[in-house]
Amino acid sequence: MQPDLKPCPFCGKQPEIVGSDADDFCQISCGNIDCFATFVRQNEASAVAAWNRRVAEPEPPVTQEES
Repeated sequence: MQPDLKPCPFCGKQPEIVGSDADDFCQISCGNIDCFATFVRQNEASAVAAWNRRVAEPEPPVTQEES
């Protein structure tokens, strides 16, 4: 079963698992050949977690009407 991967955080394209060995490493890379986003971790679970991690969305600025 393919893990649920978020789009690339830099270009928005769909990523792919390009290398995986159950015990040694897992590499997830952006599917866009012009984007070099890549995560390599010790296993698939940690690679997926690293790929899917995002910075929290900033809060919208307070307007004069709200202050």
